[in-house]
Amino acid sequence: MFRTIATNPFVHKVLLTIAGYAVQELSKEVVRTLHNKIAELSKDILLEDDKDDSNNGYEKDGNINFK
Repeated sequence: MFRTIATNPFVHKVLLTIAGYAVQELSKEVVRTLHNKIAELSKDILLEDDKDDSNNGYEKDGNINFK
């Protein structure tokens, strides 16, 4: 019975379609998670940069402060 189900082209196509949808949803979740982590790290980097440079790269006289 299992051999009949496994060799049936219709069942094979249905199983591949289900697997394809599962991989697609999983990849969407991975991309979403990576996007959120990158945004979180970027925010942390920007906040850390603001702490290190209170004058935002400019001297009091308006000249650019190159580090």
